[in-house]
Amino acid sequence: MKEYVFAVALVLFVCASSAGAAPKKGTMKDSRDGRVYKTAVLGGRTWMMENLNAEVKGSYCYENLNKNCKRYGRLYTWKAALSACPKGWRLPDREEFAELADWLAQNPSVAFDTLRGGERVCFNGKNVWNDYCESATSIGVPGGTAIQFDYSELGEKSYFWTGSEAMAYNAYFYVYDEDSKKYVENIFKENFAYSVRCIKN
Repeated sequence: MKEYVFAVALVLFVCASSAGAAPKKGTMKDSRDGRVYKTAVLGGRTWMMENLNAEVKGSYCYENLNKNCKRYGRLYTWKAALSACPKGWRLPDREEFAELADWLAQNPSVAFDTLRGGERVCFNGKNVWNDYCESATSIGVPGGTAIQFDYSELGEKSYFWTGSEAMAYNAYFYVYDEDSKKYVENIFKENFAYSVRCIKN
């Protein structure tokens, strides 16, 4: 009986220690440009702890200023985000980000740096959404309508794409909700540009 009680106590101690243990931290180097990113094991998965800053087609610096890319990372349209992560890493799907959000809610002492990079939105000259504005910027918009880019919420909001598409031209993303103090899921246009956090394969 004593052995049984000791075994149960040991299991409880190990579980409690694991739940309160500090995340295992590390770094990874992007072979494409030599940038080094901080990483951490959160909820059993290895995540980047910094916003991705890899220049690919369909990515932007907030207000086209390099200093914003250096501090907050780049903003990516959804299609650009799908292939933006370094080799061996990828864009997390909505289930994986949901797992992360739940894990962070249960471990509030663990800091997941939001790096609030804001967003970039794309409208045509009449402030009407243009589903094809990404391609239109390179081939010209029929009728000569000028494409206008609008950046907002730098330092205020952090939006992160997931790799999951919701419907045509719309995909799932996560945003930090100040009221509930946790990340929540939403759906929006794929041509909006948000931040990216990669997860290890």
